Parts: sequence; C-alpha cells; structure tokens
Amino acid sequence: AKLSGTMGTADVHVYVEYTRKGTHTITVYYWDITDPENPVALSVNGKTSDSVSKYTDESYNVTSLTTIKVTNYQNPVVAAGSAPVSGTMGDKDLVINVNYTKVNDLSYTIEYYYVGEDAPFDIQPVENVIHGTQVEDVVDSSLLAVGYKRDHVTGAPAEITENGIVIKVYYVEKEPTDVEIPVTHTYYTNKLDGTTEEDGSQSGTSLVISVSEARETIVDLSEVGKLLTYNGENYDFSSIRVIGVLKDEFKAPIVPGAPVGEEIPEQEESEEEEPEVTTSDIALLTDDDEEAEVPSTTPDQASLLSSKEGKTAKAVVLPPEVEYTSDFTYQPEYDYEILLTYEKDEPELPEEPIHVIPEPGDEGDNNPPVIINDPTVPLAPPPSNLVTILDPNMPLGNLPQTGGVGGLTAGAGLVGLLGAVLNLFRKKEDK
Repeated sequence: AKLSGTMGTADVHVYVEYTRKGTHTITVYYWDITDPENPVALSVNGKTSDSVSKYTDESYNVTSLTTIKVTNYQNPVVAAGSAPVSGTMGDKDLVINVNYTKVNDLSYTIEYYYVGEDAPFDIQPVENVIHGTQVEDVVDSSLLAVGYKRDHVTGAPAEITENGIVIKVYYVEKEPTDVEIPVTHTYYTNKLDGTTEEDGSQSGTSLVISVSEARETIVDLSEVGKLLTYNGENYDFSSIRVIGVLKDEFKAPIVPGAPVGEEIPEQEESEEEEPEVTTSDIALLTDDDEEAEVPSTTPDQASLLSSKEGKTAKAVVLPPEVEYTSDFTYQPEYDYEILLTYEKDEPELPEEPIHVIPEPGDEGDNNPPVIINDPTVPLAPPPSNLVTILDPNMPLGNLPQTGGVGGLTAGAGLVGLLGAVLNLFRKKEDK
C-alpha cells in the first residue's frame, strides 16, 4: 500500500521493516611485562582480559578497564598500537593491551660473617629489586679471605616483597692438608790431597707439614731427621738447604725479549663497557654444587696476580727456583726438596818405621841412639856370606844403613856382627 493517499473502503496495511545494527567487541588484555622479552598474561581482578560489546556507530568508553591498579605493580600503561579507550564503535572489533610492570625499587642486604665472629666482615646492599624476586642463593664476598669456604646461609631462599630483608652468609676455615717434602742425605769425604769426593746418597723420611690456605705455613727445618751413618761409616753433619722449583702451571708466559724477573707489560684496557650483572643473572646452585668454591688467589699464588678490579694490576713473575738454608714460608707454587750434606776426613797413612843405630863402640845407655827419620834412606843390602842362626835365644844385631849420618859407621857395625858370629861357632866347637 501507499504510504499516502485517499482512504478507500478496504483496510490498508503498511509493513515497516527494521535492520539491526551490527555489534562489535572492545577487548582489554592485561600483560605482565616485567621481563619485556617474555610478557605473560596477568590476572587482574581474577581475569586476564575483559570486554565490552557495542553497536556500530555507538559511542564507547573503557577507560575504567585500563586503569585498574594491582598490588606490587606500577600503574598500568596502555600499550602502543592499541585501539583508543573511548570513541565511536566502527564496523570491527577493537583490542586494547594494558601493560603492568612489577615494582622494581625494592632492596635487600647480604651480610658476610666468619663463624665465631659477631660483626660481619662485609655488607652488600642489593638495590632496584623487582617485587617478588626469588633469591635462591647469593654470591660470595669479594673480601673473603683466602683459605675459607662457605659453611651455611640464613635468610635464603627468599622472596623479595618488601624492603629490609637480610641474608647472612657464614664461612669457616678450610681443613689444612698434609704436604710431604722429600729429604735426601748426601755424604762426602775430605781427601788428604785437599779434594772432596762424594761417597753416595740415600733418601730419608719425608718432612710432613700441615698447610692451611688461611694463614702462612712456616717450614721448621729442625724437624728434619739426620742420618749420620752411611755404608758403615760415621759422618759429621755439614749443612742443610731447600730447593724449590716453580710448578709448570705457575710459570709466567714467555714474552719475547723480556728478561726473567721483569714485569710483563699490562694490556690496554678495552673501551667497551662491561655488561651489568643483574640479580636474575646469578646462577642458582643445585645440591650437587654445595661444595663449589669461589675461585681465589693466595697472596703468593700464581705468576700473574691481579687486583680486586682485575684491570690495573701488573703481572708479577715468580722466580723459577728458590733456595733456603733456614726456616721459610711455604708457597704452594713450588715443589720443594730438602738436601742434607755430611762429611768426614780421610784417615792419615801410618808413619814409616824409625831406624835406630847405636854409636860405634858404645852399646850401653850412656849415649842416646841415632834416629834416622828420613824414610828415603834405603837399607844396606846384607852380605852374601851371612850365616843363618836358628837359635831363638840369640839376639840379632842392628842392621846397618847406608847414607845419612850412619853411613860412616855402617862398615864397623857389620864387621862387629861377623866377629860375634864367628866367636859363637868357636865356642860351640869347643863344647
């Protein structure tokens, strides 16, 4: 029917049709972007997202959904690229992303103690901590003395939800270790001609010392036992000395043209900034890592020693060999050997026999005998016609010598001896 005109005799029916406008949705998503590289959905009032439906061309305003505060998080921020929080609805759905970041201005404190001491030897504050950070473990103090190891920790693991949390780390001295130093005994004989001859050597009982990294270890050489007998001969102790040879792992790198003992030139520092280590970068220890220790350097250790910062220190070269003759401080960089020496004098040869010749014509005690001390004076050969006398009761006369002061009387003595022998034969014939 027409919408206008003159009414007739019949009813007129007019039908009006309506078309519903389209509806679209505005969805607000909530994100935790504390770690920007790994955003995660955040539950806000029990929801990770919220939405509102509007007709096309209908006005909308979802500001209230984008300003909800969450405890321990900073104020929410609408992410770039999101749809406007208010306006007129178009012909498509809208998406708004709201980002939340945890509070990151919290702090906690680490205190370091030696067991048995009340005051900490180091205190380290940790700042700009994000709310809810889980602290499973803490690093060791850079001021930790050499020779100590971690004993236990109190206050960790901890969740940082407020300021004022204190974590305490306790250290105890490492157990000392026994080190054996070999001992060698060497023996010498001082010869009559002024030379010295080595007779041999033998190993002795090693000197065992207890070495602690926490303090200096003094090697007491008086504890070294002495062996004064070798191959059945007695010797007198002469000297003791200790030779230390630098271990290979502590030898300085070879620098062409650099003399031994000279400092190695330090390397130029790189201008690149070192990356900042955050709490999240700290590696967590497992149960198997309980015995892990912080690398440390003894006061004397290594050929290259660095400062706390590790940049400004100059390299120090340890001598390849050291020697001591008295008590000394043990250095783990060296292999030591204790050397003891002993000596004895060669015995003198027995004196040559002394030849005594009486003065001619005097066999009594009035005149002292003449003593010839010159061993080079030879004995005179006996006459070829001497008769051997087998009578044990017959004393023998003195044999003459030639040369020296007795040369003049040798003949007379020989004649007297022959006369005595002839008289004995005559008496025997008479009997």
